[in-house]
Amino acid sequence: MNKIILFFSITAATFICNPFAFSQSSQFTNTWLSPNINFKTYEAICIDEIDTNDIRVEAGYAAGKESERSDPDKIRNRIASELRSRFSEVLGLTLDVRAGKNDIAGRKALIVNVKLSGVVAGQSQLDPLREISFKTEVLDAEGGEKAFELSNIYRLASKKENVSGSKADNLDEWSRAIDLWAIDLSIYLKHQINISN
Repeated sequence: MNKIILFFSITAATFICNPFAFSQSSQFTNTWLSPNINFKTYEAICIDEIDTNDIRVEAGYAAGKESERSDPDKIRNRIASELRSRFSEVLGLTLDVRAGKNDIAGRKALIVNVKLSGVVAGQSQLDPLREISFKTEVLDAEGGEKAFELSNIYRLASKKENVSGSKADNLDEWSRAIDLWAIDLSIYLKHQINISN
């Protein structure tokens, strides 16, 4: 338990997080863990597939970059890129993170696949009870056996005004949810390594 608490203190210092939001996120909505995996044997991890097909981009949202305002695919790609970057940074505190499958050849490694769903929209378009959901599947790179699967739902903050007084989009809330999910996933993985025989 002490090791888990220490790990959280290190990762939390890396991000600016809402403590109440973290307390909400730390209970997974669904978990599955293989009884056959010894996590202590792994030396690397690779973030592979990031599925953003279920992210709905509403018309009229206020994107942060001009080129993205009329292109939902660019918004989905931006979210996927941010997730890959955050996951690499935080998971790197536990295992060596490799860029692709070619970089883990010959090594005992895990592969991470992530599926996201939710809405990107202007705050005025969003229902007060809105959510972002994550489903993460972690596989053994050599045999393809599933090591564990985690799902979680993040309920987003109430509507906020940006500094100019206009309604902000909710991409900042996606960023916060990604940070929280990266930390939750890292703590879970670190715990499994610590308790493996």
